[in-house]
Amino acid sequence: MKTIIRLIIISLGLSLQVFAQFGSVGALDSRSMSMGKTYNASTSGIYSIGINPANMMFSPQNHFEFSTVFPLPAISMRAGTNFMSFTDLNYFFGGDNGNARVLTPADKQRLADLFSNSGKVFADLSLNEFSAMYRSTPNVGAFAFSMVDYIGLSFTVPKSIVDLSLNGNQSNQIYSFNDAATKSWWIREYSLSYARELPEINQKLFDKIAAGISLKLVNGFAYVGMDHINTSLSTGASNSINGTADMTELMAFSPSFGSVYDFDSSDTKASMGPFPKAAGSGLGIDLGVSASMDQVWRFALSITDIGSIKWDQYTAQYSGSGNFTVNDLTDKTQLDSLKDKMVGKGAFNSGFTTNLPTALRAGVSYNLVNIVPGSMLLAFDYNQGFNDSPGNSKNPRFSVGVEWTPIGFFILRTGCTVGGLDGFGWGLGIGLDAGLVEFNFATSDMNQVVSGNSADMFTVAFGSRWKIN
Repeated sequence: MKTIIRLIIISLGLSLQVFAQFGSVGALDSRSMSMGKTYNASTSGIYSIGINPANMMFSPQNHFEFSTVFPLPAISMRAGTNFMSFTDLNYFFGGDNGNARVLTPADKQRLADLFSNSGKVFADLSLNEFSAMYRSTPNVGAFAFSMVDYIGLSFTVPKSIVDLSLNGNQSNQIYSFNDAATKSWWIREYSLSYARELPEINQKLFDKIAAGISLKLVNGFAYVGMDHINTSLSTGASNSINGTADMTELMAFSPSFGSVYDFDSSDTKASMGPFPKAAGSGLGIDLGVSASMDQVWRFALSITDIGSIKWDQYTAQYSGSGNFTVNDLTDKTQLDSLKDKMVGKGAFNSGFTTNLPTALRAGVSYNLVNIVPGSMLLAFDYNQGFNDSPGNSKNPRFSVGVEWTPIGFFILRTGCTVGGLDGFGWGLGIGLDAGLVEFNFATSDMNQVVSGNSADMFTVAFGSRWKIN
């Protein structure tokens, strides 16, 4: 429970600074989110950054575009659970006419059933402070720079904690906490991207082949993660408790936060600003290729976020291990031993390393020229994460998206995604293109919106970009 409380406090504190995700399950912009997180072969310009840098070569030639906080900042966010709807949340934790709700036996059973497969709570945010791209001639190529913040929060509430909270310490029961999991961070990426066409390749199949690379400097401002856990306890007669603990939790915080661990007696003060001191840093790289055929097909392949972060500022480790026995609940020594092993003791450590959310991305798009009024683009994606870093998933994700421009300034987008962390999602959004500036608004989970209070998550994204030809 102490870990969960720490995470809630941390997430609230971070959300005051900014607040979608990246990796195999995320989208970096509102346009892609509205197409069901379909972007691998349909993006161009600054939207290519973080997805496939080679796609920058599919922007108009001698084209400059950028995005900043004016007139509309590029923000995307997601929050929810995988087990409890907003109706359930309000019923169990929203009180009863201003008073605490007294749960009936049926209520307790329903709440326990909601946690039958544990309960995951998540929140993700991306904020694009600045992105800019210029595309020159095919031989010179395209250049881009971006600065983007990502916050990802995820923790799993073990079913055993719910059982203990609802039913107390019952005799002859076994409680396992191995399903507890936490992994959350706040990082900022500064990326330099370059792409060019490859006319040197002697081939006749494609109209154009382009390759691109992005080099990233990653600053980490906060991290909380469960390294491993193998903890359980059993209850016997007369309230006796026996168990085994083996857990390690890692943490790091920017010195600018003024955070103090419970074992640290330092008197530190916060000194927050737009550029906090990093708690860790690392390097990353994106590699991509794209090709067009018959002026209507595009094929894209990339690997993104190859790299890691070394956390080495104000880092700590909470560890608990060993066997324990409690046969006298009035014995403070026994209770302190139980707390130390179950929750863990904290101490400073020399640092640790986490991986960036490395992912493989592949996609194909087709432009329906002269088939429908206006213009329409169809796209299909496959995304595969290689680790469980925030924003990533080892479960493959497939998506299909449509972008239709029936008239010059109005754009309608939709799409569906399956797999990854969230399963099915229906994206929907609109764009308003005034030529010099473009506005986009989207959700990747319209199915949750139409579900009303039965929804268990929400996603929203919006943003603008300037375009100069």
